[in-house]
Amino acid sequence: MPRFYFHITHMDCSVLDREGWEHPDLLVAIEAARERLQDLVATALLSRRERIPLSIAICGNEGTVHRKIAIDAAITEMAKSYHASGSTSCDISAGSGTNAFGGSKEPGRADVNLTQRPVGASGRPTPSVAN
Repeated sequence: MPRFYFHITHMDCSVLDREGWEHPDLLVAIEAARERLQDLVATALLSRRERIPLSIAICGNEGTVHRKIAIDAAITEMAKSYHASGSTSCDISAGSGTNAFGGSKEPGRADVNLTQRPVGASGRPTPSVAN
């Protein structure tokens, strides 16, 4: 089975995959790289890391780049999956720690609530900010 290496590119550096992954063919490796990039981006965002992966280069044993999966393609796939599941809520809780703008009463920090638009309405959720 062929071995593929998933080299991760960040804004300021690259992380080389030295062990690689065995996949039956390039198409399976592409799907695996897309899922890996989605997981890495989600983890980076949820943990508020400054370094977010931008792409994964899929390389063969000889070092040739077979395909490059960019963050915009990975996020587009995440959005399609989200919309296909029929989810209509933001699933953000102000007190859960998952929302960077969660209900703080500290001086200089704003309380932010996302107002959800009805399904089918154009535009993004409108933030309402109170100091």
